[in-house]
Parts: sequence; C-alpha cells; structure tokens
Amino acid sequence: MGTNKRVLSSMEVEDSPLFNSDLRIEVSEAIHLHRRDIRFLMSERQYENFTKGVIEAFGVWDGKLADKDSILDNSSIPGNELLSGRWAIEELEGDTIHFHYGDVRIEMTHKRFQRLLKLFKEAGEKYYDIQDDKT
Repeated sequence: MGTNKRVLSSMEVEDSPLFNSDLRIEVSEAIHLHRRDIRFLMSERQYENFTKGVIEAFGVWDGKLADKDSILDNSSIPGNELLSGRWAIEELEGDTIHFHYGDVRIEMTHKRFQRLLKLFKEAGEKYYDIQDDKT
C-alpha cells in the first residue's frame, strides 16, 4: 500500500460504527460485501473472482502478521459492470449519510459525518499549506 509520508489530520472516534456486524454478504442488484459501515458492490463474476482470491490467500497465509506488506494473493477481478466514476454524498431516510466512492459505499450517522467533515477540513488546510510552501 505504501509508506505514510505524513498524517494530515487525525481524530479518535469513540462512538460505535453504525453497523457493528463484522461481516455480512447480501445479494440484491449486486453482491454486497459489508464490513461494518463499508459496503463493496460486485457483480456475480467479480464476486466469484474475489472469493477465489480470498481462498487462495488463506491457503498460503501462515497465520501470522508480518512487519511489512506481504502479498498473499494478487488476483485480477475483471469487469467493471458496477464501477462508477460517480462520487456522491447522500442523506438517506433514517437519518444517515451515504458516501458513494466508485463501487464502495460508506454509511454513517450525522455525528460521524460531521467529524469526517472536520477531519477533511483540517487535512485540506494542512495539505494546501504544505503545497504553498513548496512553491
């Protein structure tokens, strides 16, 4: 994934995620792979390739964490049937916020969204200060 150059902004979040279930897999217009508040959308073909990659990775993993990145599987997940270049932030009924980032969805409470806005604002200010210093 890469090495962090610097932290632009950080905050501790003490409230629980909106969804505490560690893993949920659903099927509707697409396969939905939920990991807490994050949902990945996949077509049938993408899900099949993803699952094969996870099984392969599990087969070669020695059960231990490593001090550096160690690739367990690098499978291709062909097809962009669901990939969208659209980014959007939506307010849903039930009083939650939905962030669309390509084929990833992140759902959060208004409180978490407000914290995220603050985090992005601080990061943006620091980022632009650093960029200004370079010119």
